[in-house]
Amino acid sequence: MFKKVLTVVLALLCLQSAMCVAADLTNEQLYNKARKHMERPESTDIRLLVTFVASDKNVTWNKTRDKVLLVSFTKDLDEFPVGRKNVFMRNIWCFSEKELENWYKDNKDKMGKDRRMRIRQLTGLNPQATEDSFAVFWANPKDVLRPANQSNPFVDGMEVHSQAYKDVNQSESKVQGFDLKRISLEKKQEKNSGRVATHLGYTFDWSTPGRQYGLTEFMVPPFNQGWIIGTYSFDEYFKYLDEKLGGR
Repeated sequence: MFKKVLTVVLALLCLQSAMCVAADLTNEQLYNKARKHMERPESTDIRLLVTFVASDKNVTWNKTRDKVLLVSFTKDLDEFPVGRKNVFMRNIWCFSEKELENWYKDNKDKMGKDRRMRIRQLTGLNPQATEDSFAVFWANPKDVLRPANQSNPFVDGMEVHSQAYKDVNQSESKVQGFDLKRISLEKKQEKNSGRVATHLGYTFDWSTPGRQYGLTEFMVPPFNQGWIIGTYSFDEYFKYLDEKLGGR
Protein backbone atom coordinates (compact mmCIF):
# COMPACT_ATOMS: atom_id res chain seq x y z
CA MET A 1 0.00 0.00 0.00
CA PHE A 2 2.83 2.35 0.94
CA LYS A 3 4.51 1.71 -2.42
CA LYS A 4 1.30 2.58 -4.30
CA VAL A 5 0.90 5.84 -2.34
CA LEU A 6 4.54 6.71 -2.93
CA THR A 7 4.16 6.04 -6.67
CA VAL A 8 1.15 8.37 -6.88
CA VAL A 9 2.94 11.10 -4.92
CA LEU A 10 6.02 10.86 -7.14
CA ALA A 11 3.87 10.99 -10.27
CA LEU A 12 2.12 14.14 -9.01
CA LEU A 13 5.45 15.73 -8.16
CA CYS A 14 6.80 14.93 -11.64
CA LEU A 15 3.70 16.43 -13.26
CA GLN A 16 3.97 19.54 -11.09
CA SER A 17 7.65 19.84 -11.98
CA ALA A 18 6.87 19.51 -15.70
CA MET A 19 4.18 22.19 -15.42
CA CYS A 20 6.66 24.52 -13.72
CA VAL A 21 9.16 23.92 -16.53
CA ALA A 22 6.43 24.65 -19.11
CA ALA A 23 5.56 27.90 -17.34
CA ASP A 24 9.15 29.07 -17.77
CA LEU A 25 9.30 28.30 -21.51
CA THR A 26 7.79 30.15 -24.47
CA ASN A 27 5.57 28.31 -26.95
CA GLU A 28 8.43 28.39 -29.45
CA GLN A 29 10.79 26.81 -26.92
CA LEU A 30 8.26 24.13 -25.97
CA TYR A 31 7.69 23.31 -29.64
CA ASN A 32 11.41 23.10 -30.42
CA LYS A 33 11.96 20.97 -27.33
CA ALA A 34 9.33 18.50 -28.58
CA ARG A 35 10.88 18.38 -32.06
CA LYS A 36 14.32 17.77 -30.65
CA HIS A 37 12.94 14.96 -28.48
CA MET A 38 11.37 13.21 -31.47
CA GLU A 39 14.56 13.36 -33.56
CA ARG A 40 15.63 10.26 -31.62
CA PRO A 41 12.47 8.30 -30.72
CA GLU A 42 12.73 5.75 -27.95
CA SER A 43 10.68 2.77 -26.87
CA THR A 44 9.10 4.92 -24.16
CA ASP A 45 7.59 7.12 -26.89
CA ILE A 46 5.24 4.33 -28.02
CA ARG A 47 1.59 4.87 -27.08
CA LEU A 48 -1.69 2.98 -27.42
CA LEU A 49 -3.69 4.29 -30.38
CA VAL A 50 -7.28 4.70 -31.50
CA THR A 51 -8.07 1.69 -33.66
CA PHE A 52 -10.99 1.01 -36.01
CA VAL A 53 -12.55 -1.80 -34.01
CA ALA A 54 -16.04 -2.06 -32.48
CA SER A 55 -14.74 -1.93 -28.92
CA ASP A 56 -12.88 1.38 -29.30
CA LYS A 57 -14.90 4.11 -27.59
CA ASN A 58 -13.00 6.82 -29.47
CA VAL A 59 -14.52 5.87 -32.83
CA THR A 60 -17.94 6.77 -34.26
CA TRP A 61 -19.38 4.37 -36.84
CA ASN A 62 -22.36 4.93 -39.13
CA LYS A 63 -25.44 2.71 -38.85
CA THR A 64 -24.20 0.21 -41.42
CA ARG A 65 -20.75 0.18 -39.75
CA ASP A 66 -18.88 0.72 -43.00
CA LYS A 67 -17.85 4.35 -42.38
CA VAL A 68 -15.99 6.13 -39.59
CA LEU A 69 -16.41 9.78 -38.62
CA LEU A 70 -13.23 11.84 -39.04
CA VAL A 71 -12.31 15.48 -38.57
CA SER A 72 -9.59 17.48 -40.31
CA PHE A 73 -8.00 20.59 -38.79
CA THR A 74 -7.17 22.57 -41.91
CA LYS A 75 -6.55 25.94 -43.52
CA ASP A 76 -8.15 24.90 -46.82
CA LEU A 77 -11.82 23.89 -47.01
CA ASP A 78 -11.87 23.58 -50.81
CA GLU A 79 -11.66 19.79 -50.55
CA PHE A 80 -14.77 19.67 -48.36
CA PRO A 81 -18.01 20.55 -50.21
CA VAL A 82 -20.68 20.13 -47.53
CA GLY A 83 -23.44 17.63 -48.20
CA ARG A 84 -21.58 15.95 -51.03
CA LYS A 85 -19.38 12.97 -51.64
CA ASN A 86 -15.95 14.18 -52.68
CA VAL A 87 -12.86 12.52 -54.15
CA PHE A 88 -9.87 13.99 -52.33
CA MET A 89 -7.01 15.17 -54.53
CA ARG A 90 -4.42 15.44 -51.75
CA ASN A 91 -3.52 13.73 -48.49
CA ILE A 92 -6.11 14.59 -45.85
CA TRP A 93 -4.59 14.70 -42.37
CA CYS A 94 -7.28 13.93 -39.82
CA PHE A 95 -8.34 12.47 -36.48
CA SER A 96 -11.20 10.44 -35.11
CA GLU A 97 -13.94 12.97 -34.49
CA LYS A 98 -15.03 11.01 -31.42
CA GLU A 99 -11.56 11.18 -29.84
CA LEU A 100 -11.40 14.96 -30.31
CA GLU A 101 -14.92 15.25 -28.88
CA ASN A 102 -13.94 13.17 -25.84
CA TRP A 103 -10.76 15.17 -25.37
CA TYR A 104 -12.75 18.41 -25.48
CA LYS A 105 -15.29 17.09 -22.99
CA ASP A 106 -12.48 16.37 -20.52
CA ASN A 107 -10.42 19.49 -21.20
CA LYS A 108 -12.67 22.34 -22.32
CA ASP A 109 -12.38 24.08 -18.96
CA LYS A 110 -8.57 23.75 -19.02
CA MET A 111 -7.84 25.10 -22.50
CA GLY A 112 -6.93 28.58 -21.31
CA LYS A 113 -7.68 31.88 -23.03
CA ASP A 114 -5.87 31.06 -26.28
CA ARG A 115 -7.83 28.07 -27.54
CA ARG A 116 -6.20 28.20 -30.96
CA MET A 117 -2.76 27.79 -29.44
CA ARG A 118 -3.99 24.93 -27.28
CA ILE A 119 -5.24 23.05 -30.35
CA ARG A 120 -1.97 23.72 -32.18
CA GLN A 121 -0.20 22.20 -29.19
CA LEU A 122 -2.54 19.21 -29.08
CA THR A 123 -2.12 18.47 -32.78
CA GLY A 124 1.64 19.05 -32.80
CA LEU A 125 1.51 22.08 -35.08
CA ASN A 126 4.00 24.90 -34.77
CA PRO A 127 3.00 28.01 -32.78
CA GLN A 128 2.56 30.09 -35.96
CA ALA A 129 0.40 27.54 -37.79
CA THR A 130 -2.49 29.00 -39.77
CA GLU A 131 -4.88 26.04 -39.63
CA ASP A 132 -8.12 27.57 -38.38
CA SER A 133 -11.03 25.47 -39.70
CA PHE A 134 -12.50 22.02 -39.18
CA ALA A 135 -14.13 19.65 -41.66
CA VAL A 136 -16.13 16.64 -40.43
CA PHE A 137 -16.66 13.75 -42.83
CA TRP A 138 -17.40 10.05 -43.14
CA ALA A 139 -14.80 7.81 -44.74
CA ASN A 140 -14.49 4.13 -45.50
CA PRO A 141 -11.96 2.90 -42.90
CA LYS A 142 -10.38 0.69 -45.58
CA ASP A 143 -9.33 3.91 -47.35
CA VAL A 144 -7.66 5.35 -44.25
CA LEU A 145 -4.02 4.95 -43.23
CA ARG A 146 -1.96 5.78 -40.19
CA PRO A 147 0.98 8.08 -41.09
CA ALA A 148 3.14 5.73 -39.04
CA ASN A 149 5.44 2.75 -39.20
CA GLN A 150 2.37 0.52 -38.77
CA SER A 151 -0.05 2.03 -41.30
CA ASN A 152 -3.01 -0.30 -40.74
CA PRO A 153 -5.67 1.55 -38.66
CA PHE A 154 -7.40 -1.74 -37.79
CA VAL A 155 -4.33 -2.92 -35.87
CA ASP A 156 -2.80 -1.19 -32.90
CA GLY A 157 0.65 -2.32 -33.97
CA MET A 158 2.18 0.14 -31.53
CA GLU A 159 0.78 -1.94 -28.67
CA VAL A 160 2.53 -5.03 -30.04
CA HIS A 161 5.80 -3.11 -30.20
CA SER A 162 5.25 -1.77 -26.71
CA GLN A 163 5.03 -5.30 -25.37
CA ALA A 164 8.20 -6.24 -27.21
CA TYR A 165 10.08 -3.36 -25.64
CA LYS A 166 9.18 -4.33 -22.09
CA ASP A 167 12.42 -6.32 -22.01
CA VAL A 168 14.73 -3.69 -20.53
CA ASN A 169 17.73 -5.47 -22.00
CA GLN A 170 16.43 -4.98 -25.57
CA SER A 171 19.19 -3.11 -27.41
CA GLU A 172 18.18 -3.60 -31.03
CA SER A 173 16.64 -0.67 -32.85
CA LYS A 174 14.37 -2.88 -34.92
CA VAL A 175 11.72 -5.07 -33.31
CA GLN A 176 8.90 -6.73 -35.29
CA GLY A 177 9.35 -4.27 -38.14
CA PHE A 178 9.37 -1.20 -35.91
CA ASP A 179 12.48 0.60 -37.15
CA LEU A 180 13.53 3.41 -34.83
CA LYS A 181 16.61 4.23 -36.95
CA ARG A 182 14.42 4.75 -40.02
CA ILE A 183 12.12 7.02 -38.07
CA SER A 184 15.09 9.03 -36.80
CA LEU A 185 16.22 9.56 -40.41
CA GLU A 186 12.73 10.68 -41.43
CA LYS A 187 12.72 13.14 -38.54
CA LYS A 188 15.88 14.78 -39.93
CA GLN A 189 14.31 14.94 -43.39
CA GLU A 190 11.25 16.67 -41.91
CA LYS A 191 13.28 19.31 -40.10
CA ASN A 192 11.53 22.13 -41.94
CA SER A 193 8.00 20.75 -41.70
CA GLY A 194 5.35 22.63 -39.76
CA ARG A 195 4.64 20.15 -36.99
CA VAL A 196 6.16 17.62 -34.65
CA ALA A 197 5.81 14.43 -36.70
CA THR A 198 6.16 11.33 -34.52
CA HIS A 199 5.63 8.53 -37.08
CA LEU A 200 4.29 6.61 -34.10
CA GLY A 201 0.64 7.13 -34.99
CA TYR A 202 -0.15 10.10 -32.78
CA THR A 203 0.31 13.85 -32.62
CA PHE A 204 2.80 15.24 -30.13
CA ASP A 205 1.10 17.48 -27.55
CA TRP A 206 3.91 19.89 -26.73
CA SER A 207 1.96 22.00 -24.21
CA THR A 208 3.70 20.46 -21.20
CA PRO A 209 6.96 18.47 -21.08
CA GLY A 210 6.07 14.87 -20.34
CA ARG A 211 2.50 15.04 -21.66
CA GLN A 212 3.37 14.02 -25.24
CA TYR A 213 0.34 12.02 -26.54
CA GLY A 214 -2.13 14.31 -28.28
CA LEU A 215 -4.50 12.53 -30.67
CA THR A 216 -4.21 9.45 -32.85
CA GLU A 217 -3.66 10.73 -36.37
CA PHE A 218 -4.89 9.31 -39.67
CA MET A 219 -4.42 10.07 -43.36
CA VAL A 220 -6.85 9.68 -46.24
CA PRO A 221 -4.67 9.39 -49.38
CA PRO A 222 -5.56 11.08 -52.70
CA PHE A 223 -8.29 9.59 -54.93
CA ASN A 224 -10.28 8.24 -51.99
CA GLN A 225 -13.73 9.49 -51.07
CA GLY A 226 -15.15 11.40 -48.14
CA TRP A 227 -18.78 12.18 -47.35
CA ILE A 228 -18.70 15.74 -46.00
CA ILE A 229 -21.24 16.49 -43.25
CA GLY A 230 -20.00 19.87 -42.07
CA THR A 231 -17.31 22.56 -42.18
CA TYR A 232 -16.71 25.01 -39.37
CA SER A 233 -14.62 28.00 -38.43
CA PHE A 234 -12.58 27.49 -35.27
CA ASP A 235 -15.16 28.99 -32.92
CA GLU A 236 -18.08 27.37 -34.75
CA TYR A 237 -16.59 23.91 -34.31
CA PHE A 238 -16.34 24.15 -30.56
CA LYS A 239 -19.82 25.62 -30.37
CA TYR A 240 -20.93 22.58 -32.40
CA LEU A 241 -19.20 20.30 -29.89
CA ASP A 242 -20.81 22.14 -26.97
CA GLU A 243 -24.23 21.60 -28.53
CA LYS A 244 -23.40 17.97 -29.30
CA LEU A 245 -22.27 17.29 -25.75
CA GLY A 246 -25.21 19.12 -24.24
CA GLY A 247 -25.17 18.70 -20.50
CA ARG A 248 -22.51 15.97 -20.55
